Amino acid sequence: MYEWTAPLALVLYLLLFVLTVRASAVLLQRLLLFVALVSHGATVLPGWFAGQDFQFGFANSVSWTLWLMVLLV
Repeated sequence: MYEWTAPLALVLYLLLFVLTVRASAVLLQRLLLFVALVSHGATVLPGWFAGQDFQFGFANSVSWTLWLMVLLV
């Protein structure tokens, strides 16, 4: 159900990385970061609040990897 958010987050993070070299694009950069973090939450949080155990699937692993990229950038 939420598998589409991980590829969306990847595209947004790549755009964010490209825009870091341009100082004039700070507003767009922050907007993309916000959307990427929201898509990350939409990927990971439903598994935490599910009735069964948290399944660390492919979409969640991609999402966590991209989230760690945000911390490093």
